[in-house]
Amino acid sequence: MNQNQKYENRNKHIDNLISKYINNDSFNIIHFLVLILVNLIIINLLIFLIKKKFSKFKQIINYNYNYITKFSIVYTFIYSCIVLIGFVYLDKTRSSEFWDNWGGPIVQISNTSNEPSKDGTFLLRKWNAHSSLALFGSGVFIILKTYELKTIIPKFIDKYLISYVLGILLVLLGFASYGWWGSKRYILWRADHALIEGVNLYLILIILNSSGIFNINQKKIILVSLFIWFIRIFYMGQANFLYSFIFCIMSILFSIIYSKSIGNIYLLKSGILLAVSSIVFKVADISNKLSSGTGLFHIFISLGIILLWLWSLTLSK
Repeated sequence: MNQNQKYENRNKHIDNLISKYINNDSFNIIHFLVLILVNLIIINLLIFLIKKKFSKFKQIINYNYNYITKFSIVYTFIYSCIVLIGFVYLDKTRSSEFWDNWGGPIVQISNTSNEPSKDGTFLLRKWNAHSSLALFGSGVFIILKTYELKTIIPKFIDKYLISYVLGILLVLLGFASYGWWGSKRYILWRADHALIEGVNLYLILIILNSSGIFNINQKKIILVSLFIWFIRIFYMGQANFLYSFIFCIMSILFSIIYSKSIGNIYLLKSGILLAVSSIVFKVADISNKLSSGTGLFHIFISLGIILLWLWSLTLSK
């Protein structure tokens, strides 16, 4: 059995909720936007009810220190430019044959993106590939910001390990996404989807940890979660992104209730709005209504992750 047959046997039964929904003939992007709007209204209502429930509810509006500093932004920009220049150079000097020896077979996966593919080039789908730089940049920013925060906030050192893991996974996801959209190779497709779920897992852990629910050593949390994630990798096909997103929203609401703190509400709402908007762009691409949708998804979800991560810091104050 060749690699393509193995791929088909393993993944033919896998179809995420988004794909099922948009394959329906009645799908309309307007209907989906209305659904997103209703969800945002429900989230705002839940936050309002939680605030009303607790009379001594803490809401952080002003910062005691600056979250966005030149250190974080400048070095993120520099490292991102280096990666971008590297991939542009490879795209100019190499062809698609570069991926033959280690990328695995080329796979045809329906309902992923409608960006036209330029056969024979190093990066087959250039916009989707280069927009993956946003994922890389968000990982670098979180790593640099974590390093900076643990030096100026003594108590933060108890919470920095999981943030480092999240940043590293985002950096790896950026490279995997670059490779997948650039090559359409099976191994990189597997890496891309596995890392998407890993990023969601650790963002959820960070949010829950910021609520104070975990009273165990951070290293134990990381080791157990990595073990669970590695097991999941061997059994998964497509990443269940929509399920992961729902779990993330649930972890946010649970953490607010448990900690009796809403943190900085502007960071929270902006992060959720960007994350939800990214799904809309992805769906618009899959449904052949916006060919640049996947690239916009990369950008919006990266910004959403950063804002939700920053919000989790205010929750733990």
